[in-house]
Amino acid sequence: MAFFALIASGFAADMSYVATTIAAESKDETMISDAYDTFLALISDHEIKAGELKYPARIADHRDNGVIIERTYYVSPNEMRGFSLFIPKDCVTEKGEILISTAALVIESEETRQGVRCLMLKKKN
Repeated sequence: MAFFALIASGFAADMSYVATTIAAESKDETMISDAYDTFLALISDHEIKAGELKYPARIADHRDNGVIIERTYYVSPNEMRGFSLFIPKDCVTEKGEILISTAALVIESEETRQGVRCLMLKKKN
């Protein structure tokens, strides 16, 4: 029983990751699903047209040089899966509470970190 108490206290120690997961509301589900469809299209060598990618601004990670759209989940206690899209600052705009791509986008580079496939996007030439 002490073992389970130790594990539970470890999980309770840092619950900050839960806030981002819970931040999505039911009204966001369509845009999150569409963002995943965009990810699948990109890894299938398709470009994304301007205005095609839309995402709730409040659950995106805003950086100085762009925006990160990321959704991850645990498939087991030590194994994550998910996707991440980095969109350069000059390729996205915010209208109301929605981020919208403003240019045709393609993959510039990609990497996988802990089961999360991360795509760096750029404007299509």
